[in-house]
Amino acid sequence: MKKTNRTVITDGTVAIGSATGHRHQLAAGAVLCEEGGQRIVEGHGGSMVHEEHGQAMLGEIEYDVGRVLEYDHFAEEARQVVD
Repeated sequence: MKKTNRTVITDGTVAIGSATGHRHQLAAGAVLCEEGGQRIVEGHGGSMVHEEHGQAMLGEIEYDVGRVLEYDHFAEEARQVVD
């Protein structure tokens, strides 16, 4: 993992589903950070847990946390996809 001026987000919540309120929560050594407005998960071999999807093991790499947008060609606008 590269060391930079990252701020650790201590609650470890990667995302909260807007429809269900279910959380994507880091566990077992994984760390959520923010740097320059971008959220980054440092895997450290830990895991991410979701109430419906279960547990996903993370590698010893970094993951960029992003949002998915969909484009409505009829309305000519982009909107965030929600869980």
